[in-house]
Amino acid sequence: MIQGETGFGSYNFYGDNKFVGFAPIGGSQEWSIAIETSQRELKSTLDRSILLTVLVVILVLLATFPVAVKVGKSISGPIQSCVARLEKMADGDLHTPSPQVRSKDETAQLARALETMLSRLNDVAQDVTHHLGKMAQGDFRETITPTYWGDFVAMEQSIKTIHTSLKDTLSQISQSAGTVSSSAVQVSNGAQSLSQGAAEQASAIHELSATADSIAENARQTAATAEEAGHFVAQAGAQLGVSVNYVQELNTAMEKISNSSAEISKIIDTIENIAFQTNILALNAAVEAARAGSAGKGFAVVADEVRTLASKSDEAAKATKELIEGSITAVAEGGQVVAKVTESLDKTSSIAENVTIKVDAVVEAVESQTTAISQVTEGIEQISSVTQSNSATSEQSAATAQELSDQSLLMNRLVRGFQLS
Repeated sequence: MIQGETGFGSYNFYGDNKFVGFAPIGGSQEWSIAIETSQRELKSTLDRSILLTVLVVILVLLATFPVAVKVGKSISGPIQSCVARLEKMADGDLHTPSPQVRSKDETAQLARALETMLSRLNDVAQDVTHHLGKMAQGDFRETITPTYWGDFVAMEQSIKTIHTSLKDTLSQISQSAGTVSSSAVQVSNGAQSLSQGAAEQASAIHELSATADSIAENARQTAATAEEAGHFVAQAGAQLGVSVNYVQELNTAMEKISNSSAEISKIIDTIENIAFQTNILALNAAVEAARAGSAGKGFAVVADEVRTLASKSDEAAKATKELIEGSITAVAEGGQVVAKVTESLDKTSSIAENVTIKVDAVVEAVESQTTAISQVTEGIEQISSVTQSNSATSEQSAATAQELSDQSLLMNRLVRGFQLS
């Protein structure tokens, strides 16, 4: 205290323990003041105060316990109801009403906040269910306009993105399906036309192959016939050569007859010689007539007449002379005819040689044509094989195109199940 400090302490005064508190007093005197009390008196007063306080607290507790219980129930009841409702919400129940609290304290605020939360969650769930249900039904005509809040904004953006993406995708699928369907129908029609054309072409090629085979067979028969005709022409040429030789022999015989007639005309003057010469002439005429064949029949008749008239030489001299002169004339005419026949036969032989050459050329040409037709037939058979393969391929393509068309129509029906704006 002398030093001007402030403090608290204890001391013993004549056996009595005391508490003292001291502090300086402002002013120029530098005084301090101390307050002291006996510890025994202070403790007795404090003990009474503590006891009194305990009694007061007990009384207050006894008096406020019913109120505290009532207040506690009024607080814990709504809280327990909110907890139970939160547990139902955790289980996915958004339809059960939230507990109603009529007070105006914090529990009422808690209940109202829970009700607001349930209402907003229910709105979000119903909105999401509505839009997802529409999308599940294939209805994409609605536009998602509600605006969510907080962390639900991400859900809103996701739903809008899904809706827009599916809508755009289905629109593109619808357009593609229409295009694919139209193209598939065109491809199917084209494939069917191609298949029908290939079948008709295969039938035509088959008929053409049969015609080519028939032409080849006819060409082979023509070649054989032409070759046989060539043999016949060669035989005719050879026979014509023999006939020419016979005509030449006939011409020689006619010349001999003409010479004999000239000799006979010299011996006409002597009737005796006529008979002798007539007999010889008749013999010669008979020989020459035999050589001449049918052309010498007249000479045979003359020879017979000459032999008949030999005995009547006198009477038949004039007639013999006339007959000899007629024979000379006939022999001359026969020589001219034989010359013409020989010339004609020579020309015929030359023509026959040309015909033989031409027939040989025809045979070669027909054989070449037969070979060419055989090659054409082989080519047609190859074309027929390729055409049949193309026909089978076109039929498979037509079947595939028809299946594609059916699938595209099915996809169109499926896409038309979605309602797009």
